[in-house]
Amino acid sequence: MPATEQGAASEDSKSGTAPSKAETLDPADPAVVAIKDRVREALHEAPHSARGFAILGGLAIRTGEADHADTYMAQAIKLSLRERRAAGWLLGRRFESGDSLEALRYADLLARTTPGRMATFAPYLGRIAETPASAAAFADIIRANPPWRQAFFHTLRGNIADPRTPLSLLLMLKDTEHPPKREELNSY
Repeated sequence: MPATEQGAASEDSKSGTAPSKAETLDPADPAVVAIKDRVREALHEAPHSARGFAILGGLAIRTGEADHADTYMAQAIKLSLRERRAAGWLLGRRFESGDSLEALRYADLLARTTPGRMATFAPYLGRIAETPASAAAFADIIRANPPWRQAFFHTLRGNIADPRTPLSLLLMLKDTEHPPKREELNSY
């Protein structure tokens, strides 16, 4: 996981990593079981509640049940692309597992829905841009001029392993429908 994301994610519980021992709940604790039961009852009444699935996912994270968390968070995203906690969890998990294409999907989603948090997603986007398996998909997105592109270039420095990456990305954009803007060039 990129270092910047670790701190930012933990403050909002959006990290793709397991909680620390002090934060972990016992899945057999009667209070935890009661909360899960209550949320499941609510989901029975409102089965299309992305928030309900995200809450179950959050409980699964806190009880150390990462695979269950993945399932709940994926369902939350299917129901609402604006479920940031679910997208953040899945971004971290996919990135850590080496699935850079899926990680790119969640990073793009988060960058589009929470543009003021680019500093949180830039470490992922920078590394995804440098990963051979996802570089072409990243290039396609960046060529389409997503609303987060300028903020990405502004935060790119320090979030990449190869110092040639910004220049490569800017040169790739040179002869496209959306060439680099002055602000993007100035960030280099």
